[in-house]
Amino acid sequence: MTQTLLMTALLAVAPAPVTEDAASAADLAAMQGDWMVVSIVASGMKIPEDEAQALFRTVAGDTYEVSRFSKVVGQGTFKIDATKTPKTIDSTPAGQADQTKTIQGIYEFDGRRLKVCNAMAGKPRPVNFEAPFGSGHTSIIWEPEKDSL
Repeated sequence: MTQTLLMTALLAVAPAPVTEDAASAADLAAMQGDWMVVSIVASGMKIPEDEAQALFRTVAGDTYEVSRFSKVVGQGTFKIDATKTPKTIDSTPAGQADQTKTIQGIYEFDGRRLKVCNAMAGKPRPVNFEAPFGSGHTSIIWEPEKDSL
């Protein structure tokens, strides 16, 4: 009887396992705000820094907007799953309800930086953060904008 009470008490104070919703919610919260590009590699080609660093991303909830300087060049919604290995991100550009237009990707946080690797729309998800020549993958490193810290 004493052992049963002890086990019940230990289970009552044991931390709950992180659920899919909690892990994804935490990552989604970390993605909020304004981001700037550090670097981009697209299908084996490193994009020049002055071109890459002209891109900015704003995340609000599950929506994103990408701008080149102050001109909006893309927007849409995304879903993440922080329980997968690697973590997954699926983006749907605005006006693209067609699932073949969904951009499948992976992501990870590296300190304050966010690394994302996407396949071309309608293509299989990348399995790593490399974007070799001919792959059709784009690997982007984002960091929070200095003013939004």
